Amino acid sequence: MDSPRARIYLSCLQVSCRERHGSCRRRSWMSAPGLEQQKLFADYGLESGAIFSPCRRWRYVLWRLWDRRLKLLLSISLNPSKADEFRPDNTVTKMMTYAGLWGYGGLIKLNLYAWCATKPAEMISQGVAAIGEENDYWIRETYRVLGPGGRDIIGLQVASWGAKDFLNRGPLIKEMIPNLYHLGLNQDGSPTHPLYLPLTIVPQPFAI
Repeated sequence: MDSPRARIYLSCLQVSCRERHGSCRRRSWMSAPGLEQQKLFADYGLESGAIFSPCRRWRYVLWRLWDRRLKLLLSISLNPSKADEFRPDNTVTKMMTYAGLWGYGGLIKLNLYAWCATKPAEMISQGVAAIGEENDYWIRETYRVLGPGGRDIIGLQVASWGAKDFLNRGPLIKEMIPNLYHLGLNQDGSPTHPLYLPLTIVPQPFAI
């Protein structure tokens, strides 16, 4: 059976995980008769959620929704920390604050690297495995389904991954998600991490 190539559906099948941790079992979200319209975030009642690998070492997508009348802020950071389906972390909380201040009705969080770690050094120590086997799929799929070619509910996409992009994935992310903005640039040209930025910051276009 192929690795997941579909949106979130209500039915799921278990297939073997090809990620490097053998104890991790992959949850493959597959289409089923009568369920083909149950697409990614199709129900705005899903106010808080996340997509992890079944072993929960990789987190691919996280969302917080609070006003279905408004568009969403899409934030792309370096890697997940502690936030999960219900519990935020400092970065998620900060980006939710920005989303509210800027008039958005929710936050979608993606990451260059899906490996969950509170310190970048721990994530970097995983090497290429830190990316996550399904991470690029979920980045593309989230933007395809929710972006202008899909439901068109993303109002702004912000790059905020900081200076620790050790495999230089930034250019690839710019190809996957066009029209990125940033909250400031580091000396190396990478987009500033939001945690310690003022609430008065104004997003600026992130030039190619």
